[in-house]
Amino acid sequence: MASLPATVDPAMLTLKSKLPFIALSIREIIFHRVAHLARSAVRLFEIDDFLGGIIITRSVFETVALAFAVERSLNRFARLRNKDALHRYLMQVLLAKGAPDAKYKAMDVTGLVDRLDKKTPGFRETYNAFSECVHPNWLGTYGTFARKDPKTLVLLLGPTRDSITWGAGIDALTESLVEFERIYAALPPLISEMNSYFESHGT
Repeated sequence: MASLPATVDPAMLTLKSKLPFIALSIREIIFHRVAHLARSAVRLFEIDDFLGGIIITRSVFETVALAFAVERSLNRFARLRNKDALHRYLMQVLLAKGAPDAKYKAMDVTGLVDRLDKKTPGFRETYNAFSECVHPNWLGTYGTFARKDPKTLVLLLGPTRDSITWGAGIDALTESLVEFERIYAALPPLISEMNSYFESHGT
């Protein structure tokens, strides 16, 4: 974790608009979140706690979907140059809360997942399956912790390699991190272009 960025310096960017600084700050904050969640998921997978790893991997999915939404918003700004819309969107990303009186409302995360699914088919299907594990539905309860001996009809309890969730999260986590790596690399050119635009045109 020592390789994670420790600061975002506004002096690196134009002083004519706060938007490039906000966008770069979001990029690095999301990087920290993904790194911390992924590290926790890997630790759980290493001790064969696949249900716990899957539940955290679902959070990684949501964060990658948010990062993709930020990428889309910066691409949209590059086309339309709508500064107010970009400001509102980035502030919602940065400051959204679930409280009823919140100035910036929490986003519909399933909508974000759906948008990424259009680019990466199967993303939503995996997210839905992992949501079943987050909630105490069949996949995360009986499907993980129980199996019936066909001969004795005794219910055997505890996770085993026969459990449906055994190993399911590892490939999903890897694929989501590959997509995040792509998004993380795609953001600096977009932020740089935005920075140049504001430096030339002002706020």
